[in-house]
Amino acid sequence: MDAANPSIPPALLVLALLGLLALLAGSVAVWVRALVRISRGEPMVARQPHRPVPWGALELLLCAAIYILVLAAASSLLRRLHGDAGEQAASDPARLAEIVTLNALATLAGTACAVAVLRLRGATWQDLGLARSTLLADCRLGLAAFLFIAPGVYALQFLLSLFIEGHHPLIDMVQGGGTTALLLAAVSAILVAPLCEEWLFRVMFQGWLQKLELLLASVPRAAGGASQSAAGPPPTPLSDDAATQAPVASPALPPSLPAAGEDQENPHSPPSAQPTTSAEAKAGLPPARGLLGLPLGTLPILMSAAVFSLLHSGQGPAPIPLFVFALCLGYLYRQTHRLMPSLVVHLCLNSLSMLMLCLMVLYAPA
Repeated sequence: MDAANPSIPPALLVLALLGLLALLAGSVAVWVRALVRISRGEPMVARQPHRPVPWGALELLLCAAIYILVLAAASSLLRRLHGDAGEQAASDPARLAEIVTLNALATLAGTACAVAVLRLRGATWQDLGLARSTLLADCRLGLAAFLFIAPGVYALQFLLSLFIEGHHPLIDMVQGGGTTALLLAAVSAILVAPLCEEWLFRVMFQGWLQKLELLLASVPRAAGGASQSAAGPPPTPLSDDAATQAPVASPALPPSLPAAGEDQENPHSPPSAQPTTSAEAKAGLPPARGLLGLPLGTLPILMSAAVFSLLHSGQGPAPIPLFVFALCLGYLYRQTHRLMPSLVVHLCLNSLSMLMLCLMVLYAPA
C-alpha cells in the first residue's frame, strides 16, 4: 500500500462513474416495474408453493452448537499459535492473512456441519433452498432485487454515518494488511460470508420460524376445523419432487422468469392475497394471517433480520441499514423459499461495498 495515497487515475474515475450511472439506471428501471406491480395490487415477487422445513428446534440448536464449537476451536488454535496478540495482527500482514484464512475456513466448516446435520435428519436439498431447475431465474431475480435494494441501503448508511461514528475491521485490513490479506479478506467477504449467512439466517433460522408460526397460527382454527371433518380430508402435501416441479407464478423481478402455472391445492402453500375464509379453513389451507395479526411470514422476517443485524453490532451505524437489508433478504426467501435469490443480492452488495472500501482507503487524502 502506498502511504502517499495517490490520486485516482482518470481511467478508473471514468469507469467508476459509468458503473454508478449503470447502477442508478438499473435501479430506476426496477423501481418503476415494482411500482407498476404494486399499483395493480400484485406482489413484487410472487409467493411460490413449498412445504414447511422438516427440522425443529432441537436440530436448530444442535446446528448452532456445532457452529459455535467449530469457531471456538479455530479461535483456540490461533491463540496457541500466536498467543493473545490481536493488536499486533493488524500490523503483521502474514499473521493477518493466516487469521483471515482460518476464520473463513472455520465459518465454512461450521456451516457445512450444520447442513450435514439437517441432511442426516431427512432434509432434502429443496428444503435447504437449492433448486437446480430455477437456478438462472433465481440469479436474475437476485440481481434485480439488488438493484432495488442497494440505493436505499447505501443512502441510509451514508446518512447515519454523519451522526454515528463507526469503524469496520476491514478498514485496518485494507490499510495495512498487505495484498495477500486483502485478497483473502475480499474472498471471505464476497463469497464465504454471504453463503454461510444466507444459509444460517434465512434458510435454517427463518425457515424454522416460518414453520413454527404456521403451526401456532393454525392452532386456533384446529378446534373449529375438527367439527367439519365431513367436508373430506385435507389435500395431500406436495412431495419434495412435486414441490420443485410444480408450476409457479412468475416473480415481479425481473421480467423473464418462469411462466405462471395453475394453482395447486396444498396445505403448505402460501396464503392468497384474500383473507382466509371458512371454506379455506375447512379445506385445511394455512391462515392468511400469522402471529400478532401480521401477514403470515412477516414475524419470522423481522426476527431473523433483528438477529442478523445485532450480530453486526460494534460497527457503528452498520446494524441499522443491515436490518433493512435483511428485511429485503427475508422477504425474498419467504416468497421463493430458495437460497439463490438472497445469496445473489448479498454477494452483489458485499462486492460493491468491498470495492468502495478499497477505493476510499487507497485513494483517500493522506
